[in-house]
Amino acid sequence: MRAARTDDIDSCVALALVTSPDSDAAIWQTSLRADVENESYEHLLVVAEREGAVIGYGRVLRFVPDSDAPPDIAPTGYYLMGLAVHPDHRRAGVGAALTQARIDWISEHSDAAWYFANSRNSASIALHEPFGFREVTRSFVYPRVDFDRGEGILFRIGLPGV
Repeated sequence: MRAARTDDIDSCVALALVTSPDSDAAIWQTSLRADVENESYEHLLVVAEREGAVIGYGRVLRFVPDSDAPPDIAPTGYYLMGLAVHPDHRRAGVGAALTQARIDWISEHSDAAWYFANSRNSASIALHEPFGFREVTRSFVYPRVDFDRGEGILFRIGLPGV
């Protein structure tokens, strides 16, 4: 596990397209580059490597709602915003290691970490549960996220903080 570098972006885009084949490579390229090039502790991209190849990545984003956001907007905070593990390396602890690395980083900047999932995404919910994430609400919105005919669940874990 390590912080991603610029030369990891193409590998992460390729991995994103393996796990979400209908997504747009250009959008992934822009988003992941922003994570890597960020110097303000607003984003983080962590990669898992095996034998020199990127086999997984995890993202963190600090979210701050717009001033005119609806009252049920997700709260300000650091969010675990995406995790991708190559299918050949799933169920081997890579996702858990990426999650722990992101939580460790967030704990240097905040006293809480957040994530949300579709209620149908039992794999994500099961992955995060051992870390102590607890459901906060199912009544919230997050910009540009729809839960694909499912129900979103917002989770939080308290951290020792800065």
